[in-house]
Amino acid sequence: MNILGDRVLLERVEKDTSGGFAEVKAIDDFTSNGRIVQVGEDVEHISLIEGAEVIFAKFSPDTHTVSIEGKEMKTVAVSDIIAIL
Repeated sequence: MNILGDRVLLERVEKDTSGGFAEVKAIDDFTSNGRIVQVGEDVEHISLIEGAEVIFAKFSPDTHTVSIEGKEMKTVAVSDIIAIL
């Protein structure tokens, strides 16, 4: 399977709250953490590589849930990635 365009395939990971920052519930409702499994052929951002952990927008017309080999994963447009951790 190949991810097309400017999308990435992510597996969900739990947010790390050990950094001493208090979580803000409103932000947590709209973002999620993920680890990049595969990068689309048109992604030009050098830091978006397989294995990188990112924060992405949960709710976007370009974010989709897919099931691959029994695992729930997300396809996310690069524009919906908020930060690289």
